[in-house]
Amino acid sequence: MKEKSRGAEILLTLICVFFGGAIGAGIRAGFGFLSRGWSWPWVIFAINLTGAFLLGLLDSLVAAKSSAHPGFKKLSSLVGTGMMGAFTTYGTFVDGVRHQFLSSLQSAAVGYAFSSLVAGVFLAGLGLYIGKKIFKEAK
Repeated sequence: MKEKSRGAEILLTLICVFFGGAIGAGIRAGFGFLSRGWSWPWVIFAINLTGAFLLGLLDSLVAAKSSAHPGFKKLSSLVGTGMMGAFTTYGTFVDGVRHQFLSSLQSAAVGYAFSSLVAGVFLAGLGLYIGKKIFKEAK
């Protein structure tokens, strides 16, 4: 009986990731059309930084609520792994850096890569910090 329950749990998690991923990828693709032809991929830059911040908030929410409400772990699969995983994109980030290098914009490529990584880590930390303040008070 335990194996059947474990299998159903895994299947539900995969379904959450699948549907979240479809939503996130669709949103990213829609926004991605806005940045065609720019030397700096502003839209992908904004998407990845927004996603880093939102993942920080989500982690705080799940940490604060999942012990009392186990369903929040599925929210993490749906929104975190699925939606934000597909919304933010390492592949498009790397493609933007590659495009800048191939367009003889090496300084822009280095600046884009460095600022994306530093700002992403900072915003994820900020999301965690703000989330802890918000969700701690909401207990």
